[in-house]
Amino acid sequence: MREYFRGLDDNPAERRRVGEANEHWRNRRLVGYIKPTIAMVNGYCVSGRFTQMLSCDFAITADEAIFSLSEVNWGILRGGLVSKKMADALLPHHAMLYACTGRTFDGKRAEQIGMITQSVPLADLRQVTEDLARNLMEKNPEVPRATKHAIHAVRIMTDDQAFDYLAAKSAEIKQRDKENAYHNGLKQFLDDKSYKPTFGAYDREKAKAQT
Repeated sequence: MREYFRGLDDNPAERRRVGEANEHWRNRRLVGYIKPTIAMVNGYCVSGRFTQMLSCDFAITADEAIFSLSEVNWGILRGGLVSKKMADALLPHHAMLYACTGRTFDGKRAEQIGMITQSVPLADLRQVTEDLARNLMEKNPEVPRATKHAIHAVRIMTDDQAFDYLAAKSAEIKQRDKENAYHNGLKQFLDDKSYKPTFGAYDREKAKAQT
């Protein structure tokens, strides 16, 4: 912190370069990553750490975790993309309250205001996070990949734009998918009646054997 804020005070060009490099991996790389990403949060999640957490597709936190946008308390505007991420994730009054006061809040409150996916007791944190990861791994990998990108993209689109974009994404999955999820998933559901999609994924091993 001292190196960043003091060492680059007289070198604004380098400070901007370092800031942009940080934002690249903390935001663009996580948001655009080919797999769903999960943040597992314990202890303190303060200020700039919000970017990594909110750039992940899911965030599981301990009830005891402590969150704070503390910059306002030491006289600076929360720059980078933290303010943008907060504004996107929360209702305006919640984002304004915690950004303007620097007030701390715990995991339970973070879940209440929609900032994270789920808050659990610390003793259950790793198990719940791993259970979510295993659930995602059951799916055909091309579909969660396209879905996460679609959810990010359609938020700033009109209905007509989103309709066209999602049609193109569906076509992309069919081109990329070596397991032919569209055919095999529908076959197992509609023809074989071997599974109920409400309660789980289609049998990928059976589909591979039939390909």
